[in-house]
Amino acid sequence: MSSNPMPSAPRIQEGPANTPDHPVRQALSELADLCALLPEALTSGPGGGPRTHAGPSASVPLRLDVLQLLDLRDRSGWLDGMEYCDPEGVGVLPYLWGWARDFEATALDECPTAIPALPEKPTLSSVTNWLISQLDWITGTAQWPDFEWGVLHVHRAVRAAVKHLREAGPAVPCSRCGAGHLEVLPGRKAAWRCTACGHEVTIQAVTLRQAASLVGVPLRTLYRWDARRMITAVCDEQGRRWWDLGDIRRAAAQTRLTQLGLALD
Repeated sequence: MSSNPMPSAPRIQEGPANTPDHPVRQALSELADLCALLPEALTSGPGGGPRTHAGPSASVPLRLDVLQLLDLRDRSGWLDGMEYCDPEGVGVLPYLWGWARDFEATALDECPTAIPALPEKPTLSSVTNWLISQLDWITGTAQWPDFEWGVLHVHRAVRAAVKHLREAGPAVPCSRCGAGHLEVLPGRKAAWRCTACGHEVTIQAVTLRQAASLVGVPLRTLYRWDARRMITAVCDEQGRRWWDLGDIRRAAAQTRLTQLGLALD
């Protein structure tokens, strides 16, 4: 990649970074959950984009845009001492990890005891949590405009890659009335409402048979995950067992990442 700095992007100031609704803070807080859907998006999503047949299942084409986001290799040039990290062509984790290392170096030059140490083994959760915890002073650095632009750029790219999965809620039947399906509540994170009875929920409760169809995982595999406590059931007032579709998707994502030799967490 080029070592030339990117064109300056307009700074997006929508309140102090220490407020929950600051766009960078929101983006960082959502990235781990959004990226958990990326492995499922490897073989799904709108057609027409470039694909490859690499991977353990050579007969299943994989989306190149998603593979790029999952890439763990350091293509950003941080290790070569470059001052700017271009989000294009870089995986989400090495991109954010590069920024965290750069900010840590800046802080250590000025006050070695002022900030917590970076995690020894970076994961999306640990790196984004570290960055969120340091946003108050990061906003005052010279790197802030490029960091702000880059984080929002990566967040948009990941959201676009998994958009079809996040909008799959209408296929999930309501666990209370059984007559309607769950639709996403606009402006609410992880919240759905039944189209028939209006019941609002914070998880998409499904049976294992429903999950097998929605996620594309064999039913026997889900039973095995349940026995191993990879996924956990909850009981309703009638004693019926339900599973969180989000938990099942995350378990499926981690399994697929392991098969590809990748790991987000």
